[in-house]
Amino acid sequence: MDTIRKSLIALGTCLALLVATTVGALAGPTSGAHFFSDTAASVTSSDQLSIFIDEGGLGTANVTYTIAGTATASYECINGGSNHPKAANKETVSSSIDLTLPPITPQGGRIRTTVLVNGTPPGPGSFSCPPGQSLVLDAVSYSVTLTDTTNSVSIRLTASS
Repeated sequence: MDTIRKSLIALGTCLALLVATTVGALAGPTSGAHFFSDTAASVTSSDQLSIFIDEGGLGTANVTYTIAGTATASYECINGGSNHPKAANKETVSSSIDLTLPPITPQGGRIRTTVLVNGTPPGPGSFSCPPGQSLVLDAVSYSVTLTDTTNSVSIRLTASS
């Protein structure tokens, strides 16, 4: 009888540990969350910031991301001959990027998605060109930090064109 009692106590302890481990794994953030090397920022053909997120080790809980940083754009005037006049009619503008994405549900413990950041690139502000010249975006650059706020994991990303 004593052997049966000891076996039942051992079995009960094992079951309790199994349930606690399973519930803990499903309940919250995992410490194994990490961004894969193909997580990157790029500039689209319309000069908009695009971020590809590839993160693993997530479990099943929804993940929330923030994107914070700076966008810088240079505008210039081009004359009818498609040249930039020697005059200093060029303007560089910057704006902040501060975005929180809606929660995303991992599939198989991983998230792979692309985010287009609205409001990028920054506009020229009050900069304008004299008659006979066209306003064009000469260059754009982005420097942002992508943060998985659910699991406290971040990565710094840059892109330019």
